[in-house]
Amino acid sequence: MRWHDGCMPTDERLYDALDASLRYRQDITVSTVLRHVTGRRVTALGSAGDAHVVVKVFHGPRARGNHRRLSALAAAGLKEIVPVSFGCDATGHVGVLDHRPGWGLEDLPDQDFVVACRCAGVALRRLHDSGADLDRTWRLDDESAQLARSAPAGLQALATDVAADALRIPEGPLVPSHRDCHPRQLVVDHQQVAWIDLDDCAMAPRGLDVGNMIAHLTREHVVGRRNRSIASASRQAFLDGYAWSFDPDDLGRWERLTLVRLAGLAEARHGAPRERDALLLELAEVVA
Repeated sequence: MRWHDGCMPTDERLYDALDASLRYRQDITVSTVLRHVTGRRVTALGSAGDAHVVVKVFHGPRARGNHRRLSALAAAGLKEIVPVSFGCDATGHVGVLDHRPGWGLEDLPDQDFVVACRCAGVALRRLHDSGADLDRTWRLDDESAQLARSAPAGLQALATDVAADALRIPEGPLVPSHRDCHPRQLVVDHQQVAWIDLDDCAMAPRGLDVGNMIAHLTREHVVGRRNRSIASASRQAFLDGYAWSFDPDDLGRWERLTLVRLAGLAEARHGAPRERDALLLELAEVVA
């Protein structure tokens, strides 16, 4: 593939992977970097003839596993709501996906946002109930251990308590899961929604995705993108679309896991103590 002049990032750790991209898919021209996580990955927009594609370049050979799992989801009839993989290079560092046109969920006006959240719930339930068999798992104890391990020092005690409480959730059967559900992972085209960025997808408990999404919808109010009424309506719309019928206390425990993680990220990654404290106040309102 060819990168437009000045488009390819300069990243020493990604040098070999970006170099490998030059030897793969000579029909693709890369025009715009959508996201660059230094030392880890690049996501870019390109074109192959008249079609837009998404190019992903990873420090490790993650593109190979992504291709396997996206192919399994496509075989389960989910091409409308998840990306379709067009393959990866021989090194496993470079993958090509179809591009989903539309608007990011975060960019929609309030009423459209609420409607789209319901559609997102429907699409997530379809993913969970698809019967696809993915080749890796992420269990409740993995999620709890990661929270307890990664929390900043000031939140360690709280994170450990919330992680321990979460282990009371009956895990239930594992289902094909996104594992990183939040509003930025949704593309909306009128009444059709698609989940994107399934790099972490795995077989997991269904409450992991649902709790993650509703916690992020709460965060929409915390960071000032939506008022409390719209945030609450979007949460309910998402749960209605999903047709959540499981124990509400267990859902609360899943949400608390995410709220503590988001509070930790607000402090450690974003340097936003006010957001951290606001998320902790929301955490106190969640019954578990």
